[in-house]
Amino acid sequence: MKKWVLRLLFLILLVVAGGYIYMYFTGRYYYFDAKKYIYDNFLAKEPEEIKLSDSSDSNITVTPVLDIRIDKKKNMIFCSTVQMAWNELTKINEKIIEISKPSEYVSKLNLLADQLPLLSEDAYLVMAGLANYLTPQKIKEALKSKFGKVLPASELDISLNEIKQGDIYSFSFLFKNLIFKKEFKKIDRHLFKFNGKKSYVKAFGFSPGSSEKEEMIKQCDVYYDKKNSSISNNFFVIKMKTKSDSDEIVISNFNPEETLEKTYKSINDFINNPENKGLIRNDSYLRIPKVHFNILINYNNMCGEIKTGKYKKYLIGNAIQKIKFNLNEKGAYLLSYALITYCVGELEKFIIDRPFFIYLKDKEKNAPYFMTYIADDTLLVKSDEQGESNNEDR
Repeated sequence: MKKWVLRLLFLILLVVAGGYIYMYFTGRYYYFDAKKYIYDNFLAKEPEEIKLSDSSDSNITVTPVLDIRIDKKKNMIFCSTVQMAWNELTKINEKIIEISKPSEYVSKLNLLADQLPLLSEDAYLVMAGLANYLTPQKIKEALKSKFGKVLPASELDISLNEIKQGDIYSFSFLFKNLIFKKEFKKIDRHLFKFNGKKSYVKAFGFSPGSSEKEEMIKQCDVYYDKKNSSISNNFFVIKMKTKSDSDEIVISNFNPEETLEKTYKSINDFINNPENKGLIRNDSYLRIPKVHFNILINYNNMCGEIKTGKYKKYLIGNAIQKIKFNLNEKGAYLLSYALITYCVGELEKFIIDRPFFIYLKDKEKNAPYFMTYIADDTLLVKSDEQGESNNEDR
């Protein structure tokens, strides 16, 4: 065999071996098909979509802002996509948006109207403006251009039927997939206690006898009150590292404060106190319940007539948010989008398109001198025009 062939083979082997060594020590693994990896590990067994409305009662509360009171007996979810869409609409409106009969969170959205997106630029998309019949397709093309290499096509095939030609719209989308360098162990039966009840759920974590536990421990920073020796029955915070240099997953069993915002501040302040930083020993246990949901919410209380700005008298007729979240032994998957549209106020329509009466009457008399009831089209003038009429879309 010629020497140049041997040299080429040696060089190829050297590159491959170097790649494996790099991935092993950095935890940065590259897959031939990122979309397949996401689908297999986060989307394959997706729960049924839960449809909610902010005007109906549920044990799940979805909020567009953090500064909302917590009901300790209800699940609560926040994602910033509504704020991103709202802020783009505010720019277009050229003034803070005030609506008739506003809900509590409209004023709180306005307080953050200048807030920049809360995540890296590569993880979100925002589009807004005057819609035409091509707008839904343009949004889908933009999503495919930005996220098409990592997200399956089904995740980008979003229904945008709410966008009508002539509407003012704002659409926001975010996607994050945070993968642990070392996969945790699956736990098929884990006891979870709430409101005096017990339930067995799936979880992930490790036990003292888990293989490769040292690599798992390196992914976790723990914070607790070291003055209290009984950790398991008290409050702690776990900060989980992933392959992302810019993101982290924080889990805590703290008691809720008055709002999500105050609870976040309480947890964050606790983490920032160096006295609370602890260590996870080799004989420790870690158990974290798996979380997986798929929610679509209509914010009916955000709808109403706009009272300020360029689009005064327009109606916010639609405000929806989608949130899909999965936390498991592989990592965390978050996809969310929000769509807000407003249009010209509802036009008064006086269209005779069903049986009707006609009568003619002298204004001074107490009975008509002619009256007819049109029950079908026998007495009507037939049209010679083909196609739909100009009121069939009403």
